[in-house]
Amino acid sequence: MDLAQLRSIALFAVAFLNIIFTFLIWLKGKSREAYYLGWITFFSALYGLSWWAVFFFNANRLFWARTTWCATFIVSANMIFIYYLTGRTKFFKLKLIIWHGLAAAILVVSLATPYVIPIISDQYPYIIAQSAGPLNQLVRIFPVVGLLLGLYYLVKSHGRSQGHQRMRLKYFISGLVIYFIGGLLFGGILPLFFPKFFSYLDAPVYFSAVWLSLASYAIIKKELFDIKIILTELLVSLIGLILFVQIFLMENLQAKIAELAIFILFCFIGYLLIRATYREIAKEREAEKLASALSDLNKTLEKKVREKTKQLRKSVSVIEEEKNKTLAIVANFTDPIIVLNKDYKISVINPAARRVFKMTEQDLGQPVAMADKFSMSNFSRIIKRGFRINQIKENAEVLEFAPEEIIFEENGQELIFKAITAKVLSADGERLGIMKIFYDLTREKMIDRLKSEFITIAAHQLRTPLSAIKWIINMILQGDAGRLNLEQQEMLGKGYASNERIIRLVDDLLNVSHIEEGKFGLDFKKNDFQSVLDTSLANVLGLAEKNKQQVIVKKPESLPAVFIDKGRMIMVMQNLLANAIKYSPPGEKIEVEIAADKKNLEVKIKDQGVGIPQKDLPKIFSKFFRAANVIKMETEGTGLGLFIVKNIIEKHNGQIKLTSVEGKGTEVVFSVPINKPIK
Repeated sequence: MDLAQLRSIALFAVAFLNIIFTFLIWLKGKSREAYYLGWITFFSALYGLSWWAVFFFNANRLFWARTTWCATFIVSANMIFIYYLTGRTKFFKLKLIIWHGLAAAILVVSLATPYVIPIISDQYPYIIAQSAGPLNQLVRIFPVVGLLLGLYYLVKSHGRSQGHQRMRLKYFISGLVIYFIGGLLFGGILPLFFPKFFSYLDAPVYFSAVWLSLASYAIIKKELFDIKIILTELLVSLIGLILFVQIFLMENLQAKIAELAIFILFCFIGYLLIRATYREIAKEREAEKLASALSDLNKTLEKKVREKTKQLRKSVSVIEEEKNKTLAIVANFTDPIIVLNKDYKISVINPAARRVFKMTEQDLGQPVAMADKFSMSNFSRIIKRGFRINQIKENAEVLEFAPEEIIFEENGQELIFKAITAKVLSADGERLGIMKIFYDLTREKMIDRLKSEFITIAAHQLRTPLSAIKWIINMILQGDAGRLNLEQQEMLGKGYASNERIIRLVDDLLNVSHIEEGKFGLDFKKNDFQSVLDTSLANVLGLAEKNKQQVIVKKPESLPAVFIDKGRMIMVMQNLLANAIKYSPPGEKIEVEIAADKKNLEVKIKDQGVGIPQKDLPKIFSKFFRAANVIKMETEGTGLGLFIVKNIIEKHNGQIKLTSVEGKGTEVVFSVPINKPIK
């Protein structure tokens, strides 16, 4: 067997393998890229068959040599495949038409003209240097450019890819490099410089088999078709084909029947072999999937454990840092602090608490009974000092967090602290314990006491001369010192009114001082509230008439007798009515509504005046406070009236509330018990 016959057999085998690849890819492939790869293997099969025909057929050898330029369709199909594989699908149809159009044009020129292959030799090697036409080397540029572009796109896409896609692209690149080097050397470069290499122009066929094998394997691996199945099917198909051909090569009928029986038996055995291979592969796949899933799970768990460990370390570090900051703040706090844990045991004592309360390390861990709701009476049994509790709420729920005033003596000096109880909560709201903060009020209380004493002394000292001035001016106005003209009477009248305002201010200051000292005495008796109302109205109606205002009273026919201090209650009514009149424009109405049931008497006073700004409402019952809008009006006032009113109502065991809208008016409502005695 000579070299030409061997090459003929090799070319046919490669073409046959490409045909098998084509059908396998198109039948088993599920993706578009498998479809386009199938066209490469199809044109590669045609390319191999055309070269096989050159060596196998003596007649029309020139025609078959010219058909070898169908290889240009391998290049165009390869480019379309790479476009799709690398995601370059913009103007995809236009690219397909251009590449296939150029390939078709080259094939037509090769078949119809002598410009590519004008002649061939009658003896092996059939294609020689003289077989190259004027366009032969020019048209070789097409496959070179196509292969270079394809390689460029694959390498570029490989750099951006990762994981399984990156591995698949390595197969494509490896196969294309082998095909490019082999095809370019033997099909293009070497024949240009060494004419004897024209004998190996069919070499790209063999290299294409390598490229297509790697590409097909990459597609098959991606689509979960194992190579064992493909090899088994190929082997069974080849042997079956050989046995089937041998049936027709047998000379007698008995031999043909025997070959037919062998062929049928082999088909059955081949079917069992392929099915067994499928089952084996299926089991392997399940095992691989399970192993992969376990591996992924293990990696995920390891990653989560690492992340959680890192977070935990960071959290512990943050918690430790925050704890140190908190302890540093508590330690440097100038007021005593005692912290209880969630088991109600003392867990923290700051240096101020150790110094003031004479506490030591032995006090840490001492329990505080829950029954006492953390009141100071319970703390006094733990802290070394003895306390005189100045204020204790009756309501146990309020007691837990109500401020308490505690007093004790040290070196003959009275020390006063205000104990505040606060919850200690975690970030998610869980209760971790409680904290007692003892604010030192000694200096503040001393200043308040000095201030109250000063106000009391100053008020008392002022009251006597002011009363004398009032008496003197009144005598002069009545003519006891001689007759006055109108101008003198007017001037003295203004002086008398100013003196009256100062006397009222002094009285208010004395009342405030008595309230703060607990000396604001009240004389509670059953009193007719009608007389309280009549007296209050008589004192303010003159001011209302001056402002052309109308005071409207709505009440039952008879008002009950109420357990009150009549004088103080007249002060309350007069103050509230005077405010309603002073802060209402001329011509407006002031409404007074009184209602009573079996337990309480309620009074409602409503005006249509300037109102109170929303931001000032919380402070309206404070000492010396006046709303910003009435200060601008320059209406006289001390800011003590509502403070005194509120304290009088509370001394009567009553309640008072105020609602107001700036520019629309104010409504004050207070109620006092009718029969309940004041304790």
